[in-house]
Amino acid sequence: MKFQERAFAAALPSFRSEQSIDGDQGLSTSKNHAIDLPNKITVLLTKHPCHSNQFAAEEIRCLRRVGYDIALSALDSTLQDCKDLSSEIKAEIKATHYVRARGAIHEIANHLRAVSKPLSYLRLAYHAIRLDGWIGLIRNRHIADVLDLAQWMRQNGIGHLHAHFGTEAARVAVLMSHFRPVTVSLTLSNSDELHHAGPTRLKQKVEAADFIICVGTATKNLLMRLTHPQHWHKYDVCALGVDTQRYQPKPLRLKPGIFTVLCVGQLEPHNGQRTLLEACSLLREYGREIRLVFVGNGCDEVELKSRAKGKNMEHAVTFAGALHQERLSDWYGRADTFVNSSLAEGMSLPVMEAMASGLACVSSRTISMLELIREGSDGLLVEPNNAQELAGAILRLMDDDELRTRLAVYGRARILQKYSLLRTSERFGNLFQTRLSTRQGHRRKSVTANGHPMKLDLLFNPSDR
Repeated sequence: MKFQERAFAAALPSFRSEQSIDGDQGLSTSKNHAIDLPNKITVLLTKHPCHSNQFAAEEIRCLRRVGYDIALSALDSTLQDCKDLSSEIKAEIKATHYVRARGAIHEIANHLRAVSKPLSYLRLAYHAIRLDGWIGLIRNRHIADVLDLAQWMRQNGIGHLHAHFGTEAARVAVLMSHFRPVTVSLTLSNSDELHHAGPTRLKQKVEAADFIICVGTATKNLLMRLTHPQHWHKYDVCALGVDTQRYQPKPLRLKPGIFTVLCVGQLEPHNGQRTLLEACSLLREYGREIRLVFVGNGCDEVELKSRAKGKNMEHAVTFAGALHQERLSDWYGRADTFVNSSLAEGMSLPVMEAMASGLACVSSRTISMLELIREGSDGLLVEPNNAQELAGAILRLMDDDELRTRLAVYGRARILQKYSLLRTSERFGNLFQTRLSTRQGHRRKSVTANGHPMKLDLLFNPSDR
């Protein structure tokens, strides 16, 4: 136990200031943070409830804690796919406006109401064609989504729409900006979203947004490289924070008989869980007792289970499914280390939660993760898609309790100093207040097409898609 005490003593200055840094328990809105802006905000999600909406959930908490009135909206409900929901989520579901929940008759009524203003309706159709093409216009429901959302926002006095860059909700937000005089903001949480957007959609999203929040400097720099300098003034950096009262460190298990490795995230090929499974298989071949726990679901779950069976690891791999935060924090307390094996991870919220929970972390060496983890100090970094190197990093933690303790202590201190929800929520709220206060009382921009006033004959120009 002496080495563990020395490690904690080395980090004692950080923990002595924890009460002043880690004040998340006192995050109720104060009068000093009251916001006096006329417009309410809606955060538009693609699906709700959905465990992949963690970033959006943290944004909503941040804005509410600094005084904003947030109305939640979503395109679809996934309630039938969710189990064991917390009371907080159930209350949120009841208050959510579901855009596609009111049926075909309501959609037809919205279209009839909209055609009474033909120029606005044609403008919306034009931009829908630009965004998705003619086939997309027929296949997708984005025009109907905009009409329903616009009516609901008007009825509730909501003047600002916020969505996430890489989601279907962001497409609806782009179209909304051309249909109603509302302000629009987007969060870019993962640089990989830029590559999937494609040059045309990237341009349209950047043009439509009044401001874009990047969760890291590396993500902002990449966005600047891909877009015209005339838009650079729209970009802000604000990392989201972790509720460090909810995620508390548990006593470390020294020399555990079976070493538990935790991985949290959607089970998708680009998240690298196959590499992690291979690394754990290598460790078992070395005679090490290891248990691998995947929290999350996704399209790669069947393949991962098949591979685990092929390696005779069915009993050593647990697929816990998607969990709400209360149950997730239990897994953080039961694990011995946390691994993020993503091939192109942005600023990973599960990694931040694991660090706050006092877990030593191993992560892929991606640009965004280099901002969060200082290698060898707050965690270990390995090359993406390298099972041998990942197995070696996990083995170091299995064999060196002192290293694991030191990384756990300094990892939490890193979160307390830079990524506590108290710190980031204040910056996030101030950012919205500053940006929105400059937009009150006038429309953001005239509706344009390719930099020129829109002409109706462009509606039928296929080269402009």
